[in-house]
Amino acid sequence: MTQERRVARRRTLARRFARLLGLVPMLAFVFISVQAQGLPAPVAPEPPSQPSTVGVQISSLLSSDPEAIATGFTPTALARNATHLFAASSGYSLESCAFDFVPNPKTPVLWRMGFDGSNKQALLERCNFAQKGMVVDEDNVYFRDSDNTIKKMPISAPWITANLATDTCCGGLALDDDYIYWGEWGEAGQNNVIRRIPKAGGVPEIIASFPTGLEIHSLAVDDAYVYWTEGKVGNKLLNQPGSGAVRRVPKAGGPVQTLADAGDGIDNAYGIALDATYVYWTELGTGRVRRVAKTGGAVTDYLDPDPGHMAQALAVNDSHIFWV
Repeated sequence: MTQERRVARRRTLARRFARLLGLVPMLAFVFISVQAQGLPAPVAPEPPSQPSTVGVQISSLLSSDPEAIATGFTPTALARNATHLFAASSGYSLESCAFDFVPNPKTPVLWRMGFDGSNKQALLERCNFAQKGMVVDEDNVYFRDSDNTIKKMPISAPWITANLATDTCCGGLALDDDYIYWGEWGEAGQNNVIRRIPKAGGVPEIIASFPTGLEIHSLAVDDAYVYWTEGKVGNKLLNQPGSGAVRRVPKAGGPVQTLADAGDGIDNAYGIALDATYVYWTELGTGRVRRVAKTGGAVTDYLDPDPGHMAQALAVNDSHIFWV
C-alpha cells in the first residue's frame, strides 16, 4: 500500500470515528427523553444467579405512618415470636447452586432483629433458602424446605435441623404451643386440606378437607381456629377479575367458614396475620393490606400499596403491622 493510500485510509477512519462521536449526544437525548416521558429506560440485566439487595424493605405501621426498619436484602418470609422479628431471603437459585454459578456458596438467608430493626443478626448461611412457609417460637425456626420437607431448626444452633414431615406441598405454615399446621392443595386447587403434626414429631392428621379451586397460600392460628388465605391458580389474564378468600376452621375440625372472598374485592390473598380481634392479609393482585373481624363482617382497606411495591408476607404484634 502506497503512502498516499495509507493517509487516505486514516482520514476515512477518522471521519467515521467523528460521526460516531457525534451520535453520543443524540443517544443521550433519546435516553433522557424516554425517561422524561415516563417510559422505561434501557437497563443492563443483572446476572440471574445474583440475589437482589435493593428495593424491598421490611416496614412497620404505626399511626398509619409506615417506616422502613431493615434494608439491604430482599426478604421473602417474615415471622415473629414474643421478642424478635425473623426475616428470610431465598439466596441464590437452586440451579445456580447446583452448578456452582455463585461467587460464594454460603450467603446470609435468615436474620433475627428487634421489632424496631435493631440488632440485626444473621442466623443462617446457605446457598439457597427457597423456603415455602416459615414460623418461629421461642426456641426454634420451622420451615418447609425446597424439597417440601418441614424442618425444625434451633435458634441457638441453626446448623442443626430435624425433619418433622415430608411430602407436604404446598401452602404456608402456622404453629401453636403443640402443633405445626400447614395447607396443601391438589391439581387446580382441588382436594385442598389443612394438616397438623405435633411439634415434637409424629403422624400428620387432617383437620379440614375442601375443594375451592384456589391455592392455599398462608396460615395463622389463635386459640380456637386455623385461618388461611387462598389465591388464584395459574396466571391472571389481562382484565380478569380478582379471586381469593380468607377462611377459618376450628382446630378440632368442623365446617370451613369464609370470612371474605371475591365478593369483597379480594384479589389473590397471600400473607396473613392475627391480633386479638382482626385477621389481616396482603393481596398480590393489589399490594394492599386489608383486615376483617375474626367473626366476619365488613372488609377494611388498612393500607394502600407503596408505588412499585406489593406487600407480601405479614406479621403483627400489639402495636405494629410488619410486612415485606
